[in-house]
Amino acid sequence: MPIQSLRNALTVLLLGTFLAACQTTQTTPPRIEYPAPLFECLDAPDASTVTDDTKLAIYIAELAGAHEDCKTRLKTLQGIVNQKSG
Repeated sequence: MPIQSLRNALTVLLLGTFLAACQTTQTTPPRIEYPAPLFECLDAPDASTVTDDTKLAIYIAELAGAHEDCKTRLKTLQGIVNQKSG
């Protein structure tokens, strides 16, 4: 009978080892660093400097440029995020 008890104890020990090896641990996903310049858009121009039609035209062009700059950076960032998550 002692051999049977030893065999049972060994079986329980082996099963416990296998079950412990199958356990998973929860890990946090790695932090993704994005290029800092993608978060820094051009500033909108100062509207207080507009005093005539020429300055108004320059202001509108600079404002459109700032908008396009920010839009381009956001689109680039979107492409990076979608590529890394997919």
